[in-house]
Amino acid sequence: MPEEIIYASGMLPIRLRPTECQETTSADAFMSRLNCTFPRSCLEMMLKGSIDTAGPEQINRRVTQGVDLLIMMTEATLRSIHTATLIKNITQVDESMRSTQIGLVMNRSKQEGNSIGVKAQESGHMVFGFIPEDENITKYDSLGKPLIDLPDTSPSVKAVEEILRKLPL
Repeated sequence: MPEEIIYASGMLPIRLRPTECQETTSADAFMSRLNCTFPRSCLEMMLKGSIDTAGPEQINRRVTQGVDLLIMMTEATLRSIHTATLIKNITQVDESMRSTQIGLVMNRSKQEGNSIGVKAQESGHMVFGFIPEDENITKYDSLGKPLIDLPDTSPSVKAVEEILRKLPL
């Protein structure tokens, strides 16, 4: 999700990355390098067997303490759902996060309610919503225009507005 949309909604985007993970070579075989560094780093650490039951360093240091709502942005792929499940399991090890509401927002979705969304729900994930592929984002990005200037009629803007209305904020 473009950071500008998060800022425009009055929220602060935060990216987490396990500091002990310097590269994601193994994880990149399973996830796109366009994905967020946190799930890629977590997967890398899992594949190398370097995550203990306490989870990534941010969770160990209780950086996530006090988080009421964790929104995981994911691509609409089975690999992304698997990674989200791993992250959800890691966060649930931290007692301070057990009451945290966790859900997914599926990005670049071809169709709301698609089979990937159903698969996510079957895997125990709450799906907050779907952001469709939007040609406007590609166009604005290629022109160097800020995404915050996307028109209100843009499919991604409409989807984010709908997701924000549904979120338990």
